[in-house]
Amino acid sequence: MVALRLGNTGTVAYEDSPAPATHLLDAGGHRFTGTDEPTTVGRPFPAALRLAPGDLAGGFVTFRLPADAHPAAVRFALDAGLADDVGHWSLT
Repeated sequence: MVALRLGNTGTVAYEDSPAPATHLLDAGGHRFTGTDEPTTVGRPFPAALRLAPGDLAGGFVTFRLPADAHPAAVRFALDAGLADDVGHWSLT
């Protein structure tokens, strides 16, 4: 699971589904899509998130991985993963 914090720096309300917009990549290049399943660590993002301009929201995105997977990076793209701009964070 990955903790994220999203903020709306725009001038209009933003609506999105953070979990399917978040992907975990393993060392072998396999991509796993996030889910909004409950966690024991903290609150998951809601399936539909709405942020007014200036608002912040945080939550956890859960992933289902095979036991032998070695997480290497996390990617996030706005608009349910369809935006051109993508955030990429290395986990190594």
